[in-house]
Amino acid sequence: MGWSGGAPTFRTVLRKSLRRLAYCAGMVTLLGGAVGARLSSDETVVFFPAYATQGAAGGPWRVHLHAWVFELEPESLLRSKTLKVLASRLEATDSDLASELFRKRAQYFIADNERGKEIDITIGNRKFVLGPTEPNGHLVSSFELDADFVTSAAQQYTAGSGSYLFADVNLKSVATGPSRVKISLISPQGVSVISDLDDTIKISEVGNKRSLLTHTFLKEYAAVPGMSSLYARWASQGVSFSYITASPWQLFVPVEDFLRKTGFPEGTLSMKSFRWKDSSFFDLFVNNGKYKRPLAEEILSRLPHRSFYLVGDSGENDIELYCSLAEVYPNQIKGIFIRRTTEATVESTKKDGVCRTVLDKLQFFDSPTQLPSVLLP
Repeated sequence: MGWSGGAPTFRTVLRKSLRRLAYCAGMVTLLGGAVGARLSSDETVVFFPAYATQGAAGGPWRVHLHAWVFELEPESLLRSKTLKVLASRLEATDSDLASELFRKRAQYFIADNERGKEIDITIGNRKFVLGPTEPNGHLVSSFELDADFVTSAAQQYTAGSGSYLFADVNLKSVATGPSRVKISLISPQGVSVISDLDDTIKISEVGNKRSLLTHTFLKEYAAVPGMSSLYARWASQGVSFSYITASPWQLFVPVEDFLRKTGFPEGTLSMKSFRWKDSSFFDLFVNNGKYKRPLAEEILSRLPHRSFYLVGDSGENDIELYCSLAEVYPNQIKGIFIRRTTEATVESTKKDGVCRTVLDKLQFFDSPTQLPSVLLP
């Protein structure tokens, strides 16, 4: 690397490197005359779960795509120092830093995000150019497909009643990335579940810093017993799933791997943006309405005619958030299921003045066997 005007200090280089990591997901717009760069052989593309929604039967489908282009930095002094900064934010020990699993998961936090990149995809006989990516390496794009085209190109799931499209991805010389992306078709009517992740379906112990660090970076992710079987049973009835979490996007790869390996149904996945300037790294995992409410409302607004069940836990703010949403969307939200991780009860919730107008929709559970095996519209 060459510099002009004298070599900067290591602290300056590190600070600039950390600033590159900060991102905030948003809609991608193509600037007039702008042309994005093609992918390089040392870059990686990750597609987050793709889906399409239809406002009304027979109307056009809107496809929603989200991708991230980045380069995993090779071992270097800068990478080692940056890992130590991350470990310090996490209050991790030297032993934690030396853990192979920690370094594997932490690598996405110090990846070099690639801006200005375009991705070519083809659906059926139609080609689309996505991008260019933002400075954070992300692109979020949506476009419409007419109903007849979708009907002719759609394929049926092997289980359940959903359908999907395939988008072929032209990665050219890119080192890592999918050749095809599955786009789930979520019909205008039906039943959907919006589910929290941490301490609802994945053991995280968010209330304890050390336990949270261990479960997030130092141990293989473990499912809450019985939840994947229950969700799979609901999915077999045609229920669609949207997972929302206060965990950052940099954990998408291990989270997706966890959902697949533990048998949870496919679904949309919304995660929080990560910024190095946050006062405490652990604020990223705080489950409050400031982060999760807009994620849930986006799903509810895109599928206004579907019936929804909200699943969370009592450890943080799911009760207040879900009850507030049920008050605003009373016709859409049919039930609220809260896994009991504290001493919370319907009576204590009523006493605290929370959920007083939607108590008939609220149910606490200690075991998933206490929840209905069939979700009614």
